[in-house]
Amino acid sequence: MSRIALARIPSLTFYKDTLTTSRRGNAIPQLSCIGKPCRLYQPEVVRCTNLGGAGTDVDWKCEADLPDSLRFGRVEVSCEGWDGPGDPYVLKGSCGLEYRLVEIPSGLRRGDDPAYPARFSSWLNGLMQDPAALFFMLLWVAALIFILYNALSSCFRSRAHSSSGTTPRPPPPRRPDTGWFSGGTDPHPDTHDTPPPYSKYPSTNQARPAEAGGWRPGFWTGAALGWLGTSLLNRQARQRETEYVRVPGMYDWEAERILRPVRTAPVASPSGSSWWGGAARRRVFDNDDRGEGPSDLGRMRRSTGLGGSNVR
Repeated sequence: MSRIALARIPSLTFYKDTLTTSRRGNAIPQLSCIGKPCRLYQPEVVRCTNLGGAGTDVDWKCEADLPDSLRFGRVEVSCEGWDGPGDPYVLKGSCGLEYRLVEIPSGLRRGDDPAYPARFSSWLNGLMQDPAALFFMLLWVAALIFILYNALSSCFRSRAHSSSGTTPRPPPPRRPDTGWFSGGTDPHPDTHDTPPPYSKYPSTNQARPAEAGGWRPGFWTGAALGWLGTSLLNRQARQRETEYVRVPGMYDWEAERILRPVRTAPVASPSGSSWWGGAARRRVFDNDDRGEGPSDLGRMRRSTGLGGSNVR
């Protein structure tokens, strides 16, 4: 065991699940994460560089690879004093790092992530390179436009027919010397003619309900439209899952290991067969490489935290 001035330490490297050395007290973990985001991800290695200072007041800059949804918060290097707390000389190998992680909302991450603006263009390029997918896409759009057009035109036709219907004209006035009875003058003459014969469709220019209803989409039309949309989405998903997409800032040796396709269990139907006729494939992060966490946390990037020191 030897001692060293804290201000003369150029850099420190801390490892997860590793304890520090100790002479006066108990050993502590080299990396200690504080806060709720620690449950999402913790880096395997953190390197801190001395930014300058004197005595026990030394500033540090710590860097590590973190998912895009996490950032370093407050960091503090804690070392065991040779003679006691506050000693500018510390025990070699006794330093540990306490750090906090800050979770970044997805809405703030999309502004600085170049992958998000390129998603639509990459999807469009993939669609143009696949004639079958482009055909299904155009067919699906045409069917949707056809259904909407017929539904709207049928609605407008029914409104036009209902507004153009004729109203019955008032009956002509009767002369006072005529009545319902053949003899003489009726002391109480009736001012109305005989009611016209009842007809379900009184006007010839008014469309019948069966004719005004027009074409309406039925069950088979909806089923065909759903099948076209499902086929297109499944085809695009299979194409994306089987291709390797290089993330900006990724090394060559990481691309083959991090973005490797893996087999997942198919969704089973009650009869025991898969719904889509085979096992699905998806891209996931490999937890053994560079300490990558779950893929929903975003791609890996270098994060930096600033802080001071403490002599315990």
